[in-house]
Amino acid sequence: MKILEDAKAEFEVFNYLSSPPNLDEIGAILKKLRLPACDIVRTDEPEWRITGLSLASSESAIQRALVAYPILIQRPILENETRAVIGRPPERIRELL
Repeated sequence: MKILEDAKAEFEVFNYLSSPPNLDEIGAILKKLRLPACDIVRTDEPEWRITGLSLASSESAIQRALVAYPILIQRPILENETRAVIGRPPERIRELL
C-alpha cells in the first residue's frame, strides 16, 4: 500500500477473506492476470491439503477451491480495468502503475 500511496495512486482495498470472490470474479481476475488458477494458489496453507487437489488438477477444480477457501489466493493482487499483477515482489506493483 505504501508504494501506491507514494505514487498517489487511487485504489480500493478488497478484503477477500471477509468478502470472498465468486467463481465469475476468480475467472475475471485470472483473465487479467493472464495466469492459470494453479499459479495463484498458496500451496503452503493447510486448506490446500484439505482440497485433495494438486497443481495438476483441472482449472475448474482449482478455481472452485479458491472460491471455497479464499485464503489460498496469492496476495496482494492489484488490478486496473484491463490488467492485474500479483504484488510479489513489491516491485511488480509498479508494472501496473
